[in-house]
Amino acid sequence: MKLLITGTSNLIPNNQAWRKLGGNHEVVFGELNEWSDLFLREDSRLQEFEAVVWLVPLEDIVDFNSQDFQGGFREALSPVLAPLRAALARLPHLKFIVAWSSPLVPSPILYARRPALPWDAVTQEFENLLRELQTSEESLYLLPLNRIFGALGWNACFDARNFYAANCRFSFRGLQVAAENLGTLLPRFTESAKKVLVLDCDNTLWGGVIGEDGLEGIVLGQDGAGRAFQDFQRAAKRLAADGVLLALASKNSEADVWQVFEKHPGMVLKRNDIIAAAIDWNDKSAGLGRMAEELGLGLESFVFWDDNPLEREMIRQACPQVTVPEVSRDVSEWGSSLASLPAFHRFAVTAEDQKKLAQYQARGKFQSEQRTATDANQFLHSLNLRARAVPLDAALMGRAEQLCAKTNQFNLRTQRHLAADLKALSDEARTVLFLAHLQDRFGDHGNVGLVIARMDADGQTAFLDTFLLSCRVLGRHLEAWMLAHCIAQLRERGCKRLLGEFLATERNAPAKNFLGAHGFLEVAEAERDAARRVFPEIQKGSALYSVDLEAVKVPHSEIYESKN
Repeated sequence: MKLLITGTSNLIPNNQAWRKLGGNHEVVFGELNEWSDLFLREDSRLQEFEAVVWLVPLEDIVDFNSQDFQGGFREALSPVLAPLRAALARLPHLKFIVAWSSPLVPSPILYARRPALPWDAVTQEFENLLRELQTSEESLYLLPLNRIFGALGWNACFDARNFYAANCRFSFRGLQVAAENLGTLLPRFTESAKKVLVLDCDNTLWGGVIGEDGLEGIVLGQDGAGRAFQDFQRAAKRLAADGVLLALASKNSEADVWQVFEKHPGMVLKRNDIIAAAIDWNDKSAGLGRMAEELGLGLESFVFWDDNPLEREMIRQACPQVTVPEVSRDVSEWGSSLASLPAFHRFAVTAEDQKKLAQYQARGKFQSEQRTATDANQFLHSLNLRARAVPLDAALMGRAEQLCAKTNQFNLRTQRHLAADLKALSDEARTVLFLAHLQDRFGDHGNVGLVIARMDADGQTAFLDTFLLSCRVLGRHLEAWMLAHCIAQLRERGCKRLLGEFLATERNAPAKNFLGAHGFLEVAEAERDAARRVFPEIQKGSALYSVDLEAVKVPHSEIYESKN
């Protein structure tokens, strides 16, 4: 990622603290206080970058010695944000990260009778203005440094000597902490949060070994270490409420483990909180592989938590895709450590995320019945499949962006559209764009698919920009219904031909044969250049297909026809 870091303080670009950004970033530092000119200039070199960090100690932009502290903070701060507003409006595809700090006055006397000091009020108003701006600007991200510095100590992160000697308000450690947190934030722009937390049982969910200590002998309850194990389980349950799937990997007797879940009064987690389990005496790496296959997820979606350092190292060696955090020997630290683990954090939690456990449980029931069905078509007809197209609006933009970011297996082109891209596409008159929503007798699966088809200037040919479907609903021919609905929409607009492209990745093999199996014919080499002149996003060397919209009959879509 090409990144510009600018601000109101000298950032000392050669400071080794910036190495804490990590990652493969190309970093450029702006000149001191050039941010306003950069944000306002129409031909700004901001076009060169993918993200901009604006680092702002508030005392650099507000003269608190001359302010009327009885009010007027919003009026004083709003003009300061005008250049940022202008840049956000002009460059919607560029990500802006605003990182700000303010001084603290830690006098107990001053706070004893006053609800807030001027700094507190100004800082809160600055954040309020930024949060309001976020409601209309999808590309704005905030990093309130005081909250982050608090973990280390505010005084350790600022240095008055640096300010007077080099016009930098931050200490070496403060710059380092800012860089570390930016280094945590930046990858989430392109990498999805982890989806599965795999937990050991003995000495992880409870103290002791159930096979040796028995139900009454394990440590789990209201006091001491038993309470710490409960708080760790509560942290896991809070993650599950936000859509993280919980699984078990334990070398144990399966009956013993489930006995704890079902009968121990101290258990916070219950058996129905667990989506998958590998409870046996085999290597845990084998269990993780089996669970990944059952859930239809890659191992890179997994986080493995085990108290045993040997087990952690074995997973690191056998399954390098899995995230394996270091676990403290002190169980009292586990609850807060799990809650603050960035691997699971997302910019927003959608309604779809909160239904994740129920949706994967429904997937398991579907797979179980599918395996025993003797007639595949009869089985699918028995599901009472109900699909509908959902127009993309502001409330669903986060879900659409999430599908683009996370869907890897059934995804024809694997285009990682951001919310700003999707908003621009949805506003185009010559675009067919919808989410696919699915219900059946196993439950409401939510918005699980996304289709984007763009027509050329004369409206005769369209290109399938995005066609993706969550792997947890594969096997129901919903992809056929999605294609049929897209074709119907294009026909209504007078479109005659649809182009589809398959771009191979390491994980989207399930989508490879979809176009050829649903009426598309591969485009001859001589026609490819003509197609690319109209739709330049078509990649050289990709598999390009075409279908006659007036003649095509999409197979399997009839399963849904009587339900819509």
